[in-house]
Amino acid sequence: MDFLSVQGRFAACIRDGNRQSPPPGVQRDQMAVYADLFRRNIDGLLGGMLPEFRETMGEARWQHMVRDFLRRHRSSEPLFRRLVEEFLDYLANERGQADDPGFALELAHFEWLRLHLDFAGDADCAFGGEPPALDETIVVSPLAYPLRYDWPVHQIDPKAPPSASPDDATWLIAWRNRQDQVRVIESNAVTVRLLNLIGEGARPKVAVATIAGELGRDEDAMYAAGAAIVTRLHGDDILARPS
Repeated sequence: MDFLSVQGRFAACIRDGNRQSPPPGVQRDQMAVYADLFRRNIDGLLGGMLPEFRETMGEARWQHMVRDFLRRHRSSEPLFRRLVEEFLDYLANERGQADDPGFALELAHFEWLRLHLDFAGDADCAFGGEPPALDETIVVSPLAYPLRYDWPVHQIDPKAPPSASPDDATWLIAWRNRQDQVRVIESNAVTVRLLNLIGEGARPKVAVATIAGELGRDEDAMYAAGAAIVTRLHGDDILARPS
C-alpha cells in the first residue's frame, strides 16, 4: 500500500473507526487513541464557538452530532476559524436527523453570525454624517445582516427550548457598529425588505416605492415613514454612505 493510501485509510479510520479498518500494521486500540484525540479537539473547538447551541442540544445529542459531522462531512476549508461554517453546511445538507429540534440550524447560524461579526474586518464604507436623503445612494454596512428565521432564536432558553415554531416569522438585524459593538434588534418584514432592496443597489426612494407597490400602499404616504426608517438605520450604523 502506497503512502497516500495509508494516509487515506488512517484518516478514514479516525473519522469512523467503527466502520473503517486501520492501515496495515496499526492496531485498533492504537487508532482509537488518535481518533479520540481528534474528536476531542474538534469537540472543543466547535463547542467553544457554539456554547449556547451545545447547551441547548444537550450533551448526548451534541456528542452524536460531532461524531456524525466527523464521519459524514468533507470540509473544503482548511482554516480552523472556518470550522463552524463547515458545521453549518453539515447541519443544512447532511445531518438529516428527524428528532433534532426544528430550530437547530437557525440557532447555530445565529450564534455563528455573532461570532463572525466579532472577528470580521472593518467595514469599507463611511458611517456618520447627516441623515441621507431618500434619493441619495447609500449602502447596507457589510457588517449588518437583515435576518428572517422561523424560530425566535434570540429568545431560546437552553433549559426550556420551544417544541413548536410560532405562527409568525422572526425578523432581526444583527450588526457591528463603529464602536465595534455587536448588536441585535428585533425588526419587521418591511424594514428587512427595505435593507435587502438597498443591498441590491436600489436608492431608498426606489426601495420605498417598490415596497409601497408590493403592499398596495400610496407611495407618497410611505415616503415619510421610509425616511424615518432610513434615518434611524443610518444613525445605528446599519446604513452608510459608500467610501
